[in-house]
Amino acid sequence: MAPNGSGTTVGEIAHIVAKVENGPRGRDPLVPERRDDYDNLILLCPTHHKVIDDNEDNWPVERLKEMKANHEAWVTNQIEVGKITMRDLNVEDFLTKRIQELVESFGDTIWVYAALTPYQ
Repeated sequence: MAPNGSGTTVGEIAHIVAKVENGPRGRDPLVPERRDDYDNLILLCPTHHKVIDDNEDNWPVERLKEMKANHEAWVTNQIEVGKITMRDLNVEDFLTKRIQELVESFGDTIWVYAALTPYQ
């Protein structure tokens, strides 16, 4: 949900390995009982949820788990060292630096900017 409570969806909980076998990456050996576990879930914007699920070959399980782990490690580190505060999230320099880090990590400027573009 949007921070202002407008009800606009800005994030969707997605399965890395589909909940069902005929879904995206659903042929993975992960047992059905574990497919709703936290380790198999990732938060995506609605646009990229569809892009990722429609392009399984470009988004294998390993890549999605690595992307999730890298982001969680970055957030944890930023909180632990006290670099993230709500005030910081509105600072242009902070956002510019984070965008550059994402571009370097994923190697795809267009994907990073598209992921950060508000869905309309």
